[in-house]
Amino acid sequence: MPWQNYRDESRKQWGVTQNGSLDIEQINCGAILRIADAVEKMAPSVTALSAENVRLKQQNETLIRSNRALRAINQKHKINHA
Repeated sequence: MPWQNYRDESRKQWGVTQNGSLDIEQINCGAILRIADAVEKMAPSVTALSAENVRLKQQNETLIRSNRALRAINQKHKINHA
């Protein structure tokens, strides 16, 4: 039996041509495959959001330090000119 990649095999359009209804295992398999497709579509946006989150956290830290420095300068200015 030749080796088959699960990922490639899972992307095939699976189904049946029988006239009867599908059993619960076949319905569950179809649902899992749809969930896998949705997760694959979401992955790039999740990666981009994660990178933006890291960037915004760094920018926030920079702004906090800048704000502290400005408050210190303002306080020093008030003391010297009081």
